[in-house]
Amino acid sequence: MFPKAYIFYTVPNVKLYLHIKSDKTSNVILSDYSPYLKHHPDVHQIWDVARYQHPLVFFKNVLVIPDVDPGNLTYAHLIRNDEAIYCVSSESDLKQLESIASEIDRCGTDYSRIPPDSKYLLSPLTSYVNENQEEHDFLHEAIHRRFIQSQFPA
Repeated sequence: MFPKAYIFYTVPNVKLYLHIKSDKTSNVILSDYSPYLKHHPDVHQIWDVARYQHPLVFFKNVLVIPDVDPGNLTYAHLIRNDEAIYCVSSESDLKQLESIASEIDRCGTDYSRIPPDSKYLLSPLTSYVNENQEEHDFLHEAIHRRFIQSQFPA
């Protein structure tokens, strides 16, 4: 079951990832009330992470790929466009994922990730001084170290 990859995407270009899909791969439509997400809390928590790291992107689907070869994810990073790719390496990382997801709920949106010149509704909030910016930076670092950097074997 581990390592497990999560590829969040907005447009249906799943064919790009045929090289890493397996018979255990799930293509899940994302919605807050999805029965799949209720039965797979790790997918819901990693979706919270993806929304936190990419506040301007509205991910529609996620490919959940258990028993993935991390070497194949390197190529996935090369061909990705607007996708977010995360990997949970072991079962012990699920506790870390749960902890990070609860911290994201506590800290809220990181407005520093929204470009000030964007045409989005939230762009005026980029000038807002975030009291807990240090916590946001720590969260982004923990996410990168645990779920992104782990995809690139040393």
